[in-house]
Amino acid sequence: MSRSLGNQLSLLAGIAVFALPVAAVLLVVWFGLVGLSVAALLGLVSASASAAFVSFAVYSVVYGRMRHGLSPTAVVVHGAGLRRDDTVTPLLRGRLDRALRVYRGERDRGNRPLLVPSGGQGSDEVRSEASAMREYLLEQGVPEQDVLAEDRSTTTRENIERSTELLRDHGRSGPVLLVTSDYHVLRTASLARSSARTRRSSVPGPPGTPSRARSCASSSRCSSSTVGSA
Repeated sequence: MSRSLGNQLSLLAGIAVFALPVAAVLLVVWFGLVGLSVAALLGLVSASASAAFVSFAVYSVVYGRMRHGLSPTAVVVHGAGLRRDDTVTPLLRGRLDRALRVYRGERDRGNRPLLVPSGGQGSDEVRSEASAMREYLLEQGVPEQDVLAEDRSTTTRENIERSTELLRDHGRSGPVLLVTSDYHVLRTASLARSSARTRRSSVPGPPGTPSRARSCASSSRCSSSTVGSA
């Protein structure tokens, strides 16, 4: 998938965190005392942004490592672009390997979840991310019947919604585990909650559903959780 506006804004924010201190020093050098006040303001903004960034990063890692406590009916892996040779990138391979660990752990406990690689075809790609991800999973020994590729989504929200629709169409209901990168965990969890709220507005469900990130994989409400990979 092509880089989204949200990713571009995040990149610009990261650059600004490092650029602001440099600009502050240059202001002092070029304008002396006049630039000192502006430099102090820039330093304060940079320090606040850096503290927020570090807090977000730490919380994302901790959140992604929390025990999900589910026995998932499916493990959805979010796409993240392909290499020039149309194979998975190291980042995407990390997500797939995390999903494989979950899948194999569930198999050892007697559960057999579907693996759902989710990702459409970007404008600069000759095949869908889901196709490349499926190929990687099969190469790692996953039986073909345990992989259900979702190859239409182009955003994180669509990853969640189209995957749950696909599972519903294949008669799969129950908890869904979403696998993404650590930096992407909180956004994914937030969108899963939003998706669940949208569905709950039209589809009633039983009380007592966990308040963590949720989405639906069938006509009845089901819970989901989000984990990250390094």
